Amino acid sequence: MKLFASAFPRGAAGIGLLLLRTAAAYQLAGSGIAAQPPLALAAACGVAALLLVTGFLTPLAAASCFGCELLCCFLGTSQDIGSLADPILCSLAVGLAGPGAYSLDARLFGRRRVLADIRTHRKL
Repeated sequence: MKLFASAFPRGAAGIGLLLLRTAAAYQLAGSGIAAQPPLALAAACGVAALLLVTGFLTPLAAASCFGCELLCCFLGTSQDIGSLADPILCSLAVGLAGPGAYSLDARLFGRRRVLADIRTHRKL
């Protein structure tokens, strides 16, 4: 996971990434419900939105969201092609920015603090 996200920002930047992930997932779920895509595509949209909200495997989830939105566009299940620009751009931004500190990725793959015990080292 470190290849995808070199840092997990905290504070205002972390909250901003949390809000961006939530907005992208909300838009994806909304377009999946309103557009009435095939059942397999709707299930894929739901799983990708859930992964994105929780911040688990965020780059993969963002790529899945991007793919689901493009499939909705090409299958013609969306009424307006221009309405898909926001979800596509949001999922692309989340994929490029990373998960942030308030995600499962940060909890599972985040920076670790390693403390060395001085008493275990013997002087020669």
